[in-house]
Amino acid sequence: MRRWTAAGGEPEAALAEIIGLVGDADFSQAGLQHLHRVVPSCAWAAYRKPPAGRPRLHVSASLGVRDITLDCWKIYVAGAHLSDDTLDAPAAGQPVVIHTTADEIPAGIHRDAIYRRHRLVDRLSVVAQAPDGALLAVNLYRNASQGHFDDLDLARFDRMARGLIATVTRHVALSAPMRAIRVERDLTLQAARIRLCERNPGLTPRELDVCARLLVGMSFDGAACDLGIGVATAKTYRNRAFARLGIRHRHELFRLCASAR
Repeated sequence: MRRWTAAGGEPEAALAEIIGLVGDADFSQAGLQHLHRVVPSCAWAAYRKPPAGRPRLHVSASLGVRDITLDCWKIYVAGAHLSDDTLDAPAAGQPVVIHTTADEIPAGIHRDAIYRRHRLVDRLSVVAQAPDGALLAVNLYRNASQGHFDDLDLARFDRMARGLIATVTRHVALSAPMRAIRVERDLTLQAARIRLCERNPGLTPRELDVCARLLVGMSFDGAACDLGIGVATAKTYRNRAFARLGIRHRHELFRLCASAR
């Protein structure tokens, strides 16, 4: 039997850490921290740009500076993306690496409102094309205080690029169902709140919060954790709500709301 430590330098080690974050809620911020160790950057973003329609942002975070990624994204989807020709369209399955300075971006809202206004001077990207023709871009940014990416940065990023975009693609695919679940849950909670209000408009917001969660099947512990309050506090809100509704037990709450019209 032979045994040795797996080979690989800083780029490979950072990529391995990012792969381990796939599906995590902290993927954006923690992923940038690992990237920053290898290719120092003030921010990163990953988005999907379809052949027609608005692009969709999937990953964004800043490090060591005020987070400007969402501000920049709002400007981009408001119209700047329509004139953005800085991302090449690679063949499907063949990622390409693109280094773009702010000065190389054509004058207009894309350069002036995003790069110049936020003092961004450099962008390093890996871009891949999906079978439906959409582009997935993973971008790292430098601001004026950091200066431009140098040859070592480019070489390190190149070693990570193919694995990085595959990792982000997987994260996006795993995160989409979770977003759908959260949306469905929020809609269900809202429907429960509406039913409760129909039975008694005098219920307070916190009483509605607790009872709606009981209606969708949460325990007191789960409702309290979801709301960031103690279990005893959740039970106090429950008791007050039950008194307003004229009931004493949880099964009565289900029956009451099931009969609401």
